[in-house]
Amino acid sequence: MFDERQLATLILLALLTITSALAPPVRAAGRRVIRACTRPSILVAVTLYLIWVALLHALALKLGFWNIRLLGESIFWYGASGLAIFWRIPEAGSKSRIFRLQALSVVKASAFVAFFVNIKPFSLLGELLLQASVGVLTALRLTVGEKEEFAPARRVFDVILTIIAVGVLIHVSHFVINQWQQVDKYQEALKLFMPIWLTLGSLPFLFALAVFAQYEVLTKSWRTRPKRLRPGRRARLGVILALRGRPRDIHDFSNAAYHSDSTTTLREGITAVRTFKNRRAERAAAEQTRTERPARYADVDGTDEKGRRRDQREFKESKDALLRLSFDQMGWYDNLGGRYRPDLLDFPGSPKRIARYGLPEDHGIVMKVRNDGRAWYAYRRTVSGWVLGIGSQDNPRKQWFYEGPEPPSSFPARGNGWGDRPYSHMPNWG
Repeated sequence: MFDERQLATLILLALLTITSALAPPVRAAGRRVIRACTRPSILVAVTLYLIWVALLHALALKLGFWNIRLLGESIFWYGASGLAIFWRIPEAGSKSRIFRLQALSVVKASAFVAFFVNIKPFSLLGELLLQASVGVLTALRLTVGEKEEFAPARRVFDVILTIIAVGVLIHVSHFVINQWQQVDKYQEALKLFMPIWLTLGSLPFLFALAVFAQYEVLTKSWRTRPKRLRPGRRARLGVILALRGRPRDIHDFSNAAYHSDSTTTLREGITAVRTFKNRRAERAAAEQTRTERPARYADVDGTDEKGRRRDQREFKESKDALLRLSFDQMGWYDNLGGRYRPDLLDFPGSPKRIARYGLPEDHGIVMKVRNDGRAWYAYRRTVSGWVLGIGSQDNPRKQWFYEGPEPPSSFPARGNGWGDRPYSHMPNWG
């Protein structure tokens, strides 16, 4: 039922499980995973999925696409690829085209390379040594990561893994070339196409399961709302029909279920979904405009009809970093008994922390703190030359915003580019 490669995999997995179970933290984590995977809802879904896969096999057997000699392949597919797709069901609500991408994955070149490599496994001992070596080397490769100081070790691991892969390909190629007559071509063809029809055949069931799961989340969100805000039964039906069984739409609507507050009729439920989709499309269009604007107006001087600079390159990144500094100063003001910290930008790791917002580690942010420690500001000149700043005095929670062609010449106060008051509306800080 299992070939040497599959037997070696099972043996190594059993050994890994047994040795890992000897460590108390691993046992505790394993118990948590088992409890999560044995919840009634999960067990029912996995069982139904297994039944669906069994029916696919029965149909394939009748059509001549499967036979009992492929049972080991089927078990491995269900335990690896099949369940891997199953556990991605929750992602269907937050990621687009997840099932389409899964369908395409079985016809990628890598899938055919994997099939070719499996035509001729090594002996059981050879497979045990091969898989154990690859597993250890891969673990070490992942451990060193992409850090520059580990670059030599990373290159060594990459070279060794490449040599092993080439060696396996040469081994299989030699067998195919010299012993082609011994290859059961019909059986190998069945083995090649089995992952394809299994994956494609499983996707309708998994899609239906994803739709059901998202609708369940939606109905739970209704039940948790006060009775006066819950939609009526007809309105709920209207919402369900208008969402048309699209996991992404159901997921997004569930996160904003207030769109259907207090609706009662079928038409109101349908209208609530339409309103939600229109608002979502408007937000997406606004976000696309915001992201495209810096490139479109690069090096274009002047302002638009709202007084905003046309060239807004690095505006968002600069504002995000400055706001982070403002929040940090709030905390230090309280901890230091009413004083701002002047060396905030000198902390170890500060450049990398600011780089998270999209700025280089040599970010160019300048910070000033008044001698008495009760006023501060920070600013940054963007690539377009426009300066953005933020600061506070006395009350750290009253933020002043600054913008202008030159850096601030004073601590936060009315005028001089700081606006009229804290939180004063500034065209480029909106």
